[in-house]
Amino acid sequence: MKKLLAILVIVVIGFLGWLNWERIAFVISPLAGVQQSAGTTSQPGTVTLASAPNPRYRYALLDPTTSTDESFRESMKSKLAASVRNYVPDKPKDTKNGVEELVGIHMVLRMVGTLPLQYGAPEYTIDIPSVPALPARPDMTKPGALDPRSDYDQWKHAQNAWSEQYNAATAAAEQATATLQGVELNVDGWSAVTAGVVSLALLAPADGDVAFLVMSDLDENQPQQPAAFNGHPLVVVQPDPVGDVSRWDSLFNSFSSWSASNGSGDITRVRPEASDTTIRAFVKGA
Repeated sequence: MKKLLAILVIVVIGFLGWLNWERIAFVISPLAGVQQSAGTTSQPGTVTLASAPNPRYRYALLDPTTSTDESFRESMKSKLAASVRNYVPDKPKDTKNGVEELVGIHMVLRMVGTLPLQYGAPEYTIDIPSVPALPARPDMTKPGALDPRSDYDQWKHAQNAWSEQYNAATAAAEQATATLQGVELNVDGWSAVTAGVVSLALLAPADGDVAFLVMSDLDENQPQQPAAFNGHPLVVVQPDPVGDVSRWDSLFNSFSSWSASNGSGDITRVRPEASDTTIRAFVKGA
């Protein structure tokens, strides 16, 4: 009877030990002279999200003065808002092949006015955060692919973090669109165009993906002022409110000469009716 009881105790202990081997193996194995196998799970941190990329920096000047037609400034505001509304693509439903990074954007919009360099001049700022790339899902056919701390387990955690950041970018794009749609265009005064551009150049970083957008007829009513563009490009959407091509060209030539003398990069000019693609490219990058 005692032998039977001893056998039952050994069997029960052995069974419980088998169920909890992972917890006690590090104690029992050395005593029994058994080397533990490294197993098939990966080391922590082998699948992680990279750092989010630096954002694009965009600085835009819109002319709401009476020298331009009301439809011009309204359409420019709408085109800018539409480009921001579509900035973040729809969230991918299938992520097993990975997802490319999303470069965020920091944009400042100011108005042409008499004193655009004055503190308190109307300004609208939007920010859409960057989202890091999500790596492709690890091979699910490998032994131990579903083990705790496996590459797949780590990838799932990375996917959850990526998803939260993508949702934040989508929400920010919606807020940014609302901000631009609410821009107040009843700003009147003299057209200090270059001073308005200078006010933006003072905010821009010297390096990085920086670009400027000027939406104005470029009819300058104030003296031109110095700026520092640091080689960054300028996009100009210039209406011709009076239908005089010679005057239209003369205003642009004066502006472009001033810009080049202050270190601007490439200067691109388009008419408002052909500006959709140009404005989208300005916002999202070429």
